[in-house]
Amino acid sequence: MLKKLYINNFATIDSLVLEFGRNLNILSGETGAGKSIIIESVNFLFGKSKNVGNVIRTGENEAYISCIFDIGEGEAYKIINSILEECGIGTGDDEILIKRTVSLSGKSKYFINNEPANKTVIEKLSEILINIFGQNDKRFLISNESQLAFLDEYAGNQALLSDIKQLYREINEINEQLNELYKKAEDISKIKTINSYIISDAERLEISSEKDEEDIKDELTRLENINKIKEIVSAASDLTDNEETGILKNLNMLISLFEKLEIIDPQFKKAHNLKNAFEAKLLMEDISAALEKRSSFDYDEERLNILRNKLDLLITVENKYGFKNIKELLEGFQKAKNEIYDANLTDEKIAELKNKLEEKKIEYLNIDKKLLKNRTEASKKLAEEITEELSFLGIKPVFAINIEQLNFDKGYSETGLAKIVFLFSANPGEEPKPLSMIASGGELSRVSLCMLKAVNSKKNAGCLIFDEIDSGIGGEVGDFIGDALKKISEHSQVICITHLAQVASCGQKHLFVYKTVKNGRTYTLIKDLDITERIVEIARMLSGDTESEASLAHSKEILKKKGFVV
Repeated sequence: MLKKLYINNFATIDSLVLEFGRNLNILSGETGAGKSIIIESVNFLFGKSKNVGNVIRTGENEAYISCIFDIGEGEAYKIINSILEECGIGTGDDEILIKRTVSLSGKSKYFINNEPANKTVIEKLSEILINIFGQNDKRFLISNESQLAFLDEYAGNQALLSDIKQLYREINEINEQLNELYKKAEDISKIKTINSYIISDAERLEISSEKDEEDIKDELTRLENINKIKEIVSAASDLTDNEETGILKNLNMLISLFEKLEIIDPQFKKAHNLKNAFEAKLLMEDISAALEKRSSFDYDEERLNILRNKLDLLITVENKYGFKNIKELLEGFQKAKNEIYDANLTDEKIAELKNKLEEKKIEYLNIDKKLLKNRTEASKKLAEEITEELSFLGIKPVFAINIEQLNFDKGYSETGLAKIVFLFSANPGEEPKPLSMIASGGELSRVSLCMLKAVNSKKNAGCLIFDEIDSGIGGEVGDFIGDALKKISEHSQVICITHLAQVASCGQKHLFVYKTVKNGRTYTLIKDLDITERIVEIARMLSGDTESEASLAHSKEILKKKGFVV
């Protein structure tokens, strides 16, 4: 619950401290006194205000709002402490202090328990600590989404909703991945077709390196010039091996002469001429052997044709795919193989994701089945409660909840497959129709408060703030709203700004908001009314008359009916 609210230099408020009770707290006052500024200060504190730059009181440099919440020891205590632990903020106390400041430059700072915090954490805490309903928020039951949310709140479906929301996100992620892969499917098909041709043509060449092309060209040149080669080899062989004039024959004679010289001329021996002659002989013998090997080559026309065809095919493939040379062809061949591999992996990935999607869909449907069961049971009970509550007004309304279960493809959402419609008829004999079509403002107020009563009777919803939700309403509807708010406050703290005496008279604590002018400056102030002051304020709210005996008597009578001693 909200224990204290501190407002400093905010709009027309200089400095205020508001203390709230545990149950129903009423704020009343003349129009323009500043009641809504108090609500705006709470919105500002939790980062929901849009007019940050205009909130600082004239002449001041900084505004700040802070509040103290009693978080008790229940579920809210555990959740809040878990959030604070994640942020490294001290925990353990049954109270939490939240503060926000803003300077003239528009720069804001947030604090939790006097430690710096960010807006995201503050927003998380606000979802647990406080709910604010404005003048038009009684229409929150108009949308099917709001109706479903209320039914789930009543049914206690939070855990199941968390599970199905997670599955919804996972299914969306899988679908996004599949859509990306499907977008590539046509391109992948083309790539696979083209690459299969490249691979087929490249494999027919039986070439694995640039050297293979060089070898083909070398062998082809040799075969095409086989006769000329043989002619040259024959002439060369004659020079080396001729028995009368060949180089080897002359080298042998030279070696013999050098051997004789070395015997008779020691100086000649030191010059190593004989050794050099021997080495020359060995070299010429190697040349002779190579020439003999070349002379054994025969013309092979079949091989020649094979090589010519292979070279022609190589050139054809290069031209076909725009490769400038064998290097580019080999690189293209490898790229084609890689892309085929990747394309096959894509097909495998699609199959894998489709299987995963089916698994997640089954999980989703199983949880949705549990949601449907809970919603069906809760809808009957909730309809009975609301009908019974509305019957106290002396009418016999019909309130029902229609649940339409959609198929997965049509109704798949983060809240399941159900479409909820609240049906209502205030007139006996009339078929109930969607609440959004037929309910008046007063009827919406009654139904919405019945909903809040039903939901909050099951749990503590923290602090509920109502900002003139009774606007444009009076009479017995006003009495109903007051009683409903009082009933809600048995389980959750309620703070209500109201202009209706019927509502104000239900409060356990009544705060009066007013303005005063001092030294040419306007100040918004607040007073915690005692019972005597409260009688006067209720009289003002009833008729604007705070002095006549009739008006004051009427005020006392209303308060007595609400259980107050006056």
